[in-house]
Amino acid sequence: MQHPPRLDQAFLPHPATALILQESLSEIEAELWAKAQTRHPLPRQTDHLRDLMRHTDPRCRSRLGQSLQRDPWQDECLLLQRLNVPFAIVLGEQDPFINHSYCHALPLPGLWKGKIQIMEGCGHAPHMEAPARFDALLMAFMETCTQANHP
Repeated sequence: MQHPPRLDQAFLPHPATALILQESLSEIEAELWAKAQTRHPLPRQTDHLRDLMRHTDPRCRSRLGQSLQRDPWQDECLLLQRLNVPFAIVLGEQDPFINHSYCHALPLPGLWKGKIQIMEGCGHAPHMEAPARFDALLMAFMETCTQANHP
């Protein structure tokens, strides 16, 4: 595993990816970004996500892009490897942005259950697509943490 992590390998190519770094967005671009977040976008979710994107300070998006190009990156994988508290990573099975193969290859010894949790049938926002399943997974993780701290 290379350090710092290879961001070019961590993410999948998708037309909506660059939009998060673009200062001004057309209505069509905001809609594309919103629909890309969930596997089966519901109008209510799409409207909410589109509104979030439209109401974000445009300078935030462009400055994020600028910082990615010039600022030194913290090695998040190294930070997680050194973490002395449990942590979980949850990905949607059909996430169009995240490269699962890259994530599964990361050496993360403190990872809950020793693996990344994959939510079947979900895209990038499993907490929106399957909130009951996501909440159950989160509660199970929290219960594990509670038991570890209070035997």
